[in-house]
Amino acid sequence: MGGGGGEECCVSVPEKWQPGMMATIEWTKDPSPGLNPGGIKRPRSNPDGTTTPAVTKWYEAHEANYTQHSITIPVPPYQEVGALVLVFLPCDKVYPLIDTKELGRVLGQLPYGEGRAMEIIRCLGASPTCQP
Repeated sequence: MGGGGGEECCVSVPEKWQPGMMATIEWTKDPSPGLNPGGIKRPRSNPDGTTTPAVTKWYEAHEANYTQHSITIPVPPYQEVGALVLVFLPCDKVYPLIDTKELGRVLGQLPYGEGRAMEIIRCLGASPTCQP
């Protein structure tokens, strides 16, 4: 799990889960947040916060390295729809949390900060590293 994230609105989830439900998830991944190939860090912006030509060029090179991903996964059973939270796991695996109780079980009492990502992985029964 990385440190990034984001929100996207809106997703419709059927009120009742049915066997065989599948979801296709598509996302863009930054393979090297904060660095360009060769380990080049982002140049400074102007003192007033505006972008310099060097920053613009750096972002163009940076975004050219983004990778596109897509996976079709079974939708896990749910009783009561809470929110749809996608947990991005190591090895480009994705776990959707939909059920209110499951959301609470996985995310409910976790503290923020160091160790949170590993605890979420553990709660989902996933591996923190890629397994062949």
